Amino acid sequence: MPVPAARQLLIRKRQFLVFAGLCTRVSRQGEGFAFPPLKPEQALFGPVLGEVVPAGSLVTHVLE
Repeated sequence: MPVPAARQLLIRKRQFLVFAGLCTRVSRQGEGFAFPPLKPEQALFGPVLGEVVPAGSLVTHVLE
């Protein structure tokens, strides 16, 4: 597990929201949609519930 530097936090992802718009982006049949499909090396994006390690506090944030 990485060690956070000074003034940084380590957040463990607990839950990730898979929403309809994301489903169309990860689909291999993404042709004809408003946005192109994600490539395998591209990161997912969307709301996340995370846990601050080692404090155990829950936080929400958005992956971008």
